Amino acid sequence: MFALQNLERSKAHYKSAVLNAHLAIQGMCVCALTATDGGGALGKNSEKALRTYHDQCSLDIEAFSRDWLFPKNTYPTLQLAALGELLKRLPREFYSDSERGAGSQDPKRSLDRLSYLRNSFSHFPDMSLSISPMYIEAALLGGMRFVSRFPDLQEYFANRSRLNEARVVSLIDEAVSLLERK
Repeated sequence: MFALQNLERSKAHYKSAVLNAHLAIQGMCVCALTATDGGGALGKNSEKALRTYHDQCSLDIEAFSRDWLFPKNTYPTLQLAALGELLKRLPREFYSDSERGAGSQDPKRSLDRLSYLRNSFSHFPDMSLSISPMYIEAALLGGMRFVSRFPDLQEYFANRSRLNEARVVSLIDEAVSLLERK
């Protein structure tokens, strides 16, 4: 929030705002997609390793009841999917344009811009000096508007009170409000 409140003071705040917005969107995607087995938001190799682990655990239970011995099953090292992949996995209702604010752009376009900015800032440190602040602000606003609708999708966030306890909803609303005033 500090970076958004101080965008005019330093171009470094733009970089921080983009990186934090990217993390916020990725985090909300993980919350929406994670299944009860821990999968759903993992990279393809991690999803496969997790399924194999759970299948092996099922075999271990059956083997134990029959006095069979299998090697000890160890929990795999897992890695989250990249934001682009997480966005592809989201159900269609996350992209509903019925709740878009007046004059807002297509969420996919904003998210693509935000991902481009994040990758540029992460891999090319001096990149923030050559990108228009208006371009960055538009991408941030589009990304925050997109993620602000997540908690309203009750099917995916049945326990909205946990998001409220962590002030997630109010922080996202505050970010959208700050960006809309620019």
